[in-house]
This record gives sequence, structure tokens and C-alpha cells, in this order.
Amino acid sequence: MGAPKKYESTPSMIPEKLKKNIKRASEKIKAEYIILWGFEYWYVQKLKRYSSYWEAVKKLGNE
Repeated sequence: MGAPKKYESTPSMIPEKLKKNIKRASEKIKAEYIILWGFEYWYVQKLKRYSSYWEAVKKLGNE
């Protein structure tokens, strides 16, 4: 066994999956807005030059 692969995020919650889950939730519950947690994690990742979560959520805010 070699060294484990490095992931910017855990493979179970990649930015694409985050976007898909938010879209699905907004369509199902017909809410005016959805509050997300995780901002601190996304921001720290951005500071470490892993900005995929930050960019994904930023794009969702503009849709």
C-alpha cells in the first residue's frame, strides 16, 4: 500500500456534490433561502489555496 491520496476535500463531499445537494434541497422544500454551515472550513481551505468550496458556494449565491 502506498501513501494515501491527497484530497482537497473528502471524496464524499466534493464541491460538485455540495451544489447538487443544495439544488435538490431547494427544489424539494421550496424554501426562500437555505442556510449553510461550513463557512469557516471553506474559508480556511481558501487560505490554504484550496478554493473549490469557496468558489462553488460563491457561484451558487449568484444563481
